Amino acid sequence: MKVFFYASSNAQGSTTHLVRKSDLEFSSLPDSIQSAYSGVEGKEIEIDPENLNSRWWLCKELVDNLQSKGWDACAWARVNSKK
Repeated sequence: MKVFFYASSNAQGSTTHLVRKSDLEFSSLPDSIQSAYSGVEGKEIEIDPENLNSRWWLCKELVDNLQSKGWDACAWARVNSKK
């Protein structure tokens, strides 16, 4: 499956990712997603939705969203533990 992968960061400093199928226009995404990634250049890549180990960021929920909506977005937050 060909997708565009966008990596950015949000105001809280968390890494964010947007993945959209290559046949889905960026302009068809929700306004909030378009706004968050408007200045970010997507990289077109090939993924194997049957092999979640093929990309470190692939997970079942992301693949399900790609297949049903054509896109997925998430934020990755670092969790630190203090003693």
